[in-house]
Amino acid sequence: MAYEGSQRLGELFKSRREKGKSGLPTLSVTLNNGLVDRDSLGRKTDTSLADDEHLLVRKGDIAYNMMRMWQGASGLAEKDGLVSPAYVVLAPKAGIDSRYAAYLFKTQRMIYLFWAYSYGLTDDRLRLYYNDFARIPISTPDVSDQVTISKILSLWDNAIELTEKLVANSKAQRRALMQQLLSGAKRLHGFRGHWKQDQLGSMCKCRRGYAYSEDEYSDRPTNLPFLTIKAIEKGGGTKKEGLKYLVGEVDDRFTVRPGDIVFAITDLTRTAEIAGAPIKVPSKFGGRVAISLDVVAVDFEQGYLPDYIYYALQTHPVRSFIRARASGSTVLHLDLKGALKAPIQLPPNIEEQKAIAAVLACADRETSRLEEICSKLSAERSDLMQRLLYGKCEASLDGMELSR
Repeated sequence: MAYEGSQRLGELFKSRREKGKSGLPTLSVTLNNGLVDRDSLGRKTDTSLADDEHLLVRKGDIAYNMMRMWQGASGLAEKDGLVSPAYVVLAPKAGIDSRYAAYLFKTQRMIYLFWAYSYGLTDDRLRLYYNDFARIPISTPDVSDQVTISKILSLWDNAIELTEKLVANSKAQRRALMQQLLSGAKRLHGFRGHWKQDQLGSMCKCRRGYAYSEDEYSDRPTNLPFLTIKAIEKGGGTKKEGLKYLVGEVDDRFTVRPGDIVFAITDLTRTAEIAGAPIKVPSKFGGRVAISLDVVAVDFEQGYLPDYIYYALQTHPVRSFIRARASGSTVLHLDLKGALKAPIQLPPNIEEQKAIAAVLACADRETSRLEEICSKLSAERSDLMQRLLYGKCEASLDGMELSR
């Protein structure tokens, strides 16, 4: 695949190789969030380099990681700072709006070109040096149009950011509700009486799935969806990615139905986050779902509401108790017998269980609604970005406003 352009990137950017200055924050390039404060990354990023051994990046510059530019690792500097000497700092020349360029550098076409102009025997050794970056062909509109496009996309970014904050607030409120309602610290109107504590194993019976052989299932929808550990890890069993389908008859002992609660006893990610985490079989499966050997179905005794226990299993004390019972050198395995000793706080009657579960389900629906809005905004923004940056639609700010 070859692309032609009326210009080369070297005509629009020069390489800034100024030494860093003391007192400036150290910045790092990330794949998803561009150029951010290194201290915000939440991982060990100590360096023995002095400030003047870093490169200076000025507000409006673009910095990119030579080793990961082919994956889209670049970012716009919103302030002066220091970056690794392994980065390339691009100072904009006349004829380019750097914010417009920052958006352009995230498009599939440009990322392909960054890959095509990088050098290395394998992907993990690819490097995009400035001299090769400068040879990449590009076509851009007038600077005034570039500025308009970047403003439009910034408005969309702000809308997505605000929605993400609403999602985060909704999740925080849900966690607070769970902590209060599932411990008895806060009671719903009309309910009284003393709470009690019991072990999970006294409330339910667990049954494991079946170790089907490979010739019994396929990737093609043929009979029953086959819920495996990998399917759970690729979306908590709520997405169809990673699903297999059984081709033969299945004993009811090894199946579940939409709304049933299951959890994994094997954790391939080794994070102890998957093992023992409750999963509700999604309603979109429509009927029976077969489960693999490492998936456990939870069948509750009379007097215990599954929806209530589903939320109780997500509380921090219970999850910590269960996670502590997962161990293994290469793959984590849950000690099911130990996990069933997890302490569950219970209200005095099932009616209060129902009321608490209903409140938390309402909170879940609100979070899901906001997440869906955020997902749609992101998809629409991605489509708009492709069309604006490649001249497939007219750039206009008429009627576009966003109140913060």
